[in-house]
Amino acid sequence: MGRTGLQNIAKKQFQGERIKENRGGDRKSHLSQEKKDNVRKFIGKLRGSESHYGRNKSKRIYLMAGLSIKKIHKIYNTNTTDELKVKLSMFRRIFVSEFNIGFKSPATDVCSYCTILNHKIKTYPSGSKERNDVIIEKRIHKKRANAFYQLMRQDVEDSISYCFDLQQIQPLPKAPVQEAYYLRQIGFYSFCIVDLKGLKPQFYCWSEEQAGKGSTEISSALLHFLLNTDFQSHTILRLFSDGCISQNKNNIVIRTIMYYLQTTRTSLKEIHMHFPNRGHSFLPADRVFGRAEKLLRNKPTIIAKEEYIEIFKELGQLYSLGQDWELKDTKDLKKFYKDLKNISNMKRIFFKVSEVNGKRSVRVRAMENFIYEGNETYENLNKKSFTINMLNRMQPKTLPLSRSLSNEKRWM
Repeated sequence: MGRTGLQNIAKKQFQGERIKENRGGDRKSHLSQEKKDNVRKFIGKLRGSESHYGRNKSKRIYLMAGLSIKKIHKIYNTNTTDELKVKLSMFRRIFVSEFNIGFKSPATDVCSYCTILNHKIKTYPSGSKERNDVIIEKRIHKKRANAFYQLMRQDVEDSISYCFDLQQIQPLPKAPVQEAYYLRQIGFYSFCIVDLKGLKPQFYCWSEEQAGKGSTEISSALLHFLLNTDFQSHTILRLFSDGCISQNKNNIVIRTIMYYLQTTRTSLKEIHMHFPNRGHSFLPADRVFGRAEKLLRNKPTIIAKEEYIEIFKELGQLYSLGQDWELKDTKDLKKFYKDLKNISNMKRIFFKVSEVNGKRSVRVRAMENFIYEGNETYENLNKKSFTINMLNRMQPKTLPLSRSLSNEKRWM
């Protein structure tokens, strides 16, 4: 230390001042602390959505698919003062280490009509009449879609509610081997029926060499569910499913429900079916499938379908085709019932039972909207040659469980 330094120390001691050490140490952290606090405040205000599937009730939230950390950092710096702007490296470190935030995957199953309207909104100039008209049209479309979920949340007196859906096809065998990936595997199918709380799911499982994934399989599983479920003296059964024409929303399923109501002694007097707008079909069954996906991710190799069955048994009741339920020729019911016309446009289909002189009859009412009711009336879909005695004698026959596979899938 030089002479000047010693004189300064002596002077401060004589004046009673505290001598401050200025050599080394952290001179920058206190300068960036305010910036870090501002970044945390900004990120904390981001509003995302929980996982659609509700996997394990995670606290992680998801932002829009089009966003990224880099884009959010740019938004932050654009809307803050120069003194509080930060580098991307600092922003990324706080975002990743202190917050549980992810980004949604790009949507692959969206409403085509919503996509068209969104494109039109971007095309027309801001404030133009055309753009405002499209925005209003989209708002109305969204409200119609939300009406389905309003129906699902309704508490209808003396009713019990379920939803059903077919899970995404699972590959068999499933193996982390490149050769197996490029070969054509057979499919393992899982049809789930669950209450609206997502509790006590029931799985109907089969593989592709046994049967397909069309209306016959879905209606057979649904018939088994109806025949073997205790509805606890409820008089109304409410069913919710997507509007897939080849599986859920078709005359084969309609005839199967009519057959059940006319040939079975049950407390049910009405069955209500509800179908959402296309692209807006988020059901409680999807949450169950989310839990299944989590278990399947932990098992990278599955050689036999029995391994799939054991996994689904961990989630709920499982019925294996050929052991617990049978594939019925529900298409043959066409000889007794007429088609419900214009079924593809219907949002609600009601079945109502009446009994006269000990004979049960079922009438059907179909509506093209969720809330408002027009002039639709209950109609009789029985054919002229129909008799209940004939229906009781001619039960749907059991179909053999053998389905031809393509040569590409016979490598196993």
